[in-house]
Amino acid sequence: MTIHASMREAASSARRALGRPADVVDFLIQHLCDDGGFAGRSPGSDLYYTVFALASLEALAKLGNSAYGQGSRGAAVRAWTRALGIDSASVVCCTNLGSIYFQDGHLDLAAQMWERGHRLAPANADLAYNLAVLYRRQGQPGRAIRILDEAIAQSPPNADLHAFLSEIHQARGNFARALSSCRAALRLAPKRPELREQLRRLRRRSP
Repeated sequence: MTIHASMREAASSARRALGRPADVVDFLIQHLCDDGGFAGRSPGSDLYYTVFALASLEALAKLGNSAYGQGSRGAAVRAWTRALGIDSASVVCCTNLGSIYFQDGHLDLAAQMWERGHRLAPANADLAYNLAVLYRRQGQPGRAIRILDEAIAQSPPNADLHAFLSEIHQARGNFARALSSCRAALRLAPKRPELREQLRRLRRRSP
């Protein structure tokens, strides 16, 4: 069998095996190697088993997505938590778990997940935005401003980051910075009417 055929078979096996995801998780944890690969019958990472593991992780994440889409939040949390238990660097699982915790009002748990994801992917604009919303909800606008400033410096141009930064500065009475951030957002998204309206309001209120 060729390597390509072996990889296809591994991926197919992973999907079938996920009929019992807990067994898959136990199997993967037992075969995880220090180098991040997965071992087969002999010591050390094995291509076949590593492909099987990666396909299983992807399927677990999709299982969580499917459960969430069907309204089964508990099953989604279990699937994403299992996937994260194997692949601790899964930004997607950190993001998804944080979102559920935030929606349920568990802000500390949401912060743990999103901060973990942000450490793994500091240029991820969505995570930075989520954290800024969370910090503001927790009464930490200064922290929200810092993470937005960092994201704007590291991420591709993003109008939402600038717009939210403008909103926070406005709430704190810093109209000069609010105007600057709003103009930056409008340059990136000139067709968004809410940004034009925000700019008009700021101009009226600015000293």
